[in-house]
Amino acid sequence: ASFYAVHGIKRLPKSWQGDENIQLALELHSIAAEAERCLGNLPQAKLLCQAVIQQRNFPIFEKLKAHMIVIDILLHEEDRYAIALDYSLDLLDETIGLHFPRGKAGQTVSAIR
Repeated sequence: ASFYAVHGIKRLPKSWQGDENIQLALELHSIAAEAERCLGNLPQAKLLCQAVIQQRNFPIFEKLKAHMIVIDILLHEEDRYAIALDYSLDLLDETIGLHFPRGKAGQTVSAIR
């Protein structure tokens, strides 16, 4: 799946960020990132997600799938739970203005409950 999605990405116009191919580009990047994550190729999955996340003209909710893949990678890559939690809390703060107290991961989880 990744091979075909990456092939599709390569066939997109160079400036896919500003034209009618945005939705197709988002889907292709998400498919490729998810497939690479499943294959264990985490650096490539992160790169594909970053290509979407770094787009300034995309609404945050359009980037949500890429963010979810990054969080999943952080959770499974060297057990980086605290980093995944901070990333998630930053995302909540950025998207809906919901701010949680920071501290040790256990304290934050207790505050959420």
